[in-house]
Amino acid sequence: MFRRKLLEVLFDGRPEADAQIAAQAKAFYGDLAADRKLLTLPPDPHVVESLAPHSSTSVMGERGSDEGQPRRYCFDDDYRLQAYPI
Repeated sequence: MFRRKLLEVLFDGRPEADAQIAAQAKAFYGDLAADRKLLTLPPDPHVVESLAPHSSTSVMGERGSDEGQPRRYCFDDDYRLQAYPI
């Protein structure tokens, strides 16, 4: 759609892209609102307790939690997520 709108502006074309852009935006935000209704915030404590306290992946690296220890998360030079105590 961006390309279509750009061509319309550059070459004084008929404004056909406006209606399509508006329809796509309406559908996008409608889907976003529907997905938001499916979220449970705050999460159920029983579900959170069942999550693994420590995990490791090749992409994100090591991830763990020490109870009660606040942590700051950031990416290292290899784009792996690292947790540092505050």
